Amino acid sequence: PVNLTYNPQSGALWVTTCDIRRLMKPKQHKRVPKQFYIHRVLSPRWKKRPSAVKTLRLPKAFYPESIAMAADGTIFTGSATRSTILTLTKNTPPTRWLDGTKMGLMSVQGLLVHEPTQRLFVCTGDLKVAKIKDRPSALFAFDLRTKRKRGYWTLPSGGFCNDLTQDGHGGLLISDTSKARILRLSLQSKKPQLKTWLTHPLLGGSAYNGNGIAYDHSTQSIYLNTFADGRLLQITMNRTGHPKHVRSLKLPRRLDGADGMRVMGAGRLLIFENGLIKGNGRITEASIHGQKVTLRTLHTATTQPTSGLFTGTELLYLRSHFSEVFGKQKTRTPRAAAIVIQPLP
Repeated sequence: PVNLTYNPQSGALWVTTCDIRRLMKPKQHKRVPKQFYIHRVLSPRWKKRPSAVKTLRLPKAFYPESIAMAADGTIFTGSATRSTILTLTKNTPPTRWLDGTKMGLMSVQGLLVHEPTQRLFVCTGDLKVAKIKDRPSALFAFDLRTKRKRGYWTLPSGGFCNDLTQDGHGGLLISDTSKARILRLSLQSKKPQLKTWLTHPLLGGSAYNGNGIAYDHSTQSIYLNTFADGRLLQITMNRTGHPKHVRSLKLPRRLDGADGMRVMGAGRLLIFENGLIKGNGRITEASIHGQKVTLRTLHTATTQPTSGLFTGTELLYLRSHFSEVFGKQKTRTPRAAAIVIQPLP
């Protein structure tokens, strides 16, 4: 071998080889072909690269809204109707991890595993379909090992805790769907408090708007999508992690029920459009070029994909069946929700 090139996205190792005898001593090895060969070898990490779709079934009428994964591969997902959180892996069935009815969990929204503190952060609010109602929307923190509650923060001046992301500066940012703001929880404080990080008119525009939120360290930007009017916002940050500039990016079309969102790479986002507004559920890759954005549909889904994960070669997404509780199929017999795992297109 004379050269090695590894592509982390495809998991392929490209090896360039030749018979070096011809190059070093051409006179003695005239019969040896002076040729180079290029071989594609799968990296050992991806020898078991997925080739088929796998479906992990969840209980009927569970209606999951969000999903998170720990470093050990444990998957967490919460119910919009049952105030519970399940755990599972790619090879083990779901089990109940936490019943939050006595703790004040309503509909379970955004989930985030914070490995440094070994906490599971959970957004909860009243979607009018959970067992518990008439409580303020809040952010919970649970110990990953003991499941004990380690933190509880109601949203200041009301609001709706929808989704959350790490901000790269020792804190969490929370999207408030009912107000034109983003909240922040500093994890470096001894007594963390939820405080307003940003208030801006672009974050509003509707009673239920700001939804999926994600942090891209390559551009030092926070991205926020809006559910009601299908926009994508970029908030740049300064060196200390404070908001610097807010702008609405130019999309080729409106997002349809924009929900969960993940960062795939520098300037690349994975957006889960649940399709509750117009019925065009899909999973979309957004590539950002300055203020313009190109959209590529990775997968179409009529089962309301509210959120998902990107693991490098695999795409995990939720079949939430939210139309049975919020849409035109309310009278339909509840179907089993699921987590679908498939190779990234």
